[in-house]
Amino acid sequence: MNLQKLLEQKRKTDQENLPPQYLKVLKTSIRDLVRSGIQNKLIKPGSKLPDFELKNHNGQIIKSSYLYSQGPLIITFYRGFWCPYCNFDLANLNHYLPRIKEAGAHSIAISPEKAVYSKKIIMMQKLKFDILWDQENKIADELGLKFNLSQDMIDLYRDKLHVNLKMYHGDNDWSLPIPARFLVDTNGIVKYAESSPDYTKRPELDDIMAILES
Repeated sequence: MNLQKLLEQKRKTDQENLPPQYLKVLKTSIRDLVRSGIQNKLIKPGSKLPDFELKNHNGQIIKSSYLYSQGPLIITFYRGFWCPYCNFDLANLNHYLPRIKEAGAHSIAISPEKAVYSKKIIMMQKLKFDILWDQENKIADELGLKFNLSQDMIDLYRDKLHVNLKMYHGDNDWSLPIPARFLVDTNGIVKYAESSPDYTKRPELDDIMAILES
């Protein structure tokens, strides 16, 4: 699959179909995130991944230490079932899984979304990796990814786009992680980290694959 082509087509569709006032709010949110310096908070390569225990989409408690002890670990932060850009990214990750496994690594996604919605995207896209529930974006916050939506964004998502994060997340937090991906070695050390305040842009997996296959 051509991830960048799919993303570009979606951006074009949004530009053509969303009302100008909606686009203004979305673009302002991205601009404000960039200006906030949120990417400067991102956990750096060479740092130890914070320990966590999260439930997967089947309700099983998964420990971070167990995950990376099984081999190099790719972690993708996923905004949610309602985000088509995120779903393209997970489908692309799924496409790479044979190469990832051949390199001795494995992959998970982490989302603030409740398991019922993670199960839906897993079934729809036949994903072959777990999605863990990061309630209230606590782990995302530790890694420097969490941000709170502005009131304009809350109003747009909830009232216009019908994206009710209270329902999807099961809390009143109205926060999200910026999209991000990490590679963690078998000692829990972050070897690669990437993120973007612009939710419409997702990098390819080439850089991570180059590290895994070197």
